[in-house]
Amino acid sequence: MIMEGTMTQLVNGLGGSAGFGENSLARNDDGSSSAIDIRSVFSSGLNFFGTTYNSLYVNNNGNITFASGRSQYTPNVITANTSNPMIAAYDADVDTRAGTTTASSGGTSQGTDLVYYDLDASNGIFTATWDDVGYYNQHVNKLNAFQIQLVNQGGNGDFDIVFRYENIDWTTGDASSGSNGLGGTIARAGYSAGNGVNYFEMRESGSHTNRQ
Repeated sequence: MIMEGTMTQLVNGLGGSAGFGENSLARNDDGSSSAIDIRSVFSSGLNFFGTTYNSLYVNNNGNITFASGRSQYTPNVITANTSNPMIAAYDADVDTRAGTTTASSGGTSQGTDLVYYDLDASNGIFTATWDDVGYYNQHVNKLNAFQIQLVNQGGNGDFDIVFRYENIDWTTGDASSGSNGLGGTIARAGYSAGNGVNYFEMRESGSHTNRQ
């Protein structure tokens, strides 16, 4: 498994009205999708450090989990000991209740302030998109646009992780001691297999440099 994080445009053209797929989470704070069956992309399931998963959850707060949905809004340091295996592009207090806003400049984001997901069976890619999302409590003066892609690397469940960051303006929600989207307990990024052994946290995680 390879994990890649890069500042680049969001992948668009995936279908749906915004181009990020037909499926989206309702506007919410700290919510999750129901279990999403991923066997159309990973026919034998997804092998995450020795455990095979046939479904996952897309969580409003910038991450994907495998055991259940995740409502935690203040991020923790990523370790190997989580009870809910997680892949987090930007674990922070996303709040999409404010509604549609003006798209951030310089990319393919659409200003919907929504979270989408897409299963591309033909190309073997699962994509979750946070399209110009705001932060708690219903703020859209600063916006983040980013994606998680899980890319099938063979029939045995192997996959690569791609984090795409098009625009990062805020790091922290109000309930995590943030002020105007900054300060307090800052967003984290990485993954944890929840097995006590395998995890990775990006170098910029928990730092204001993650906005650069």
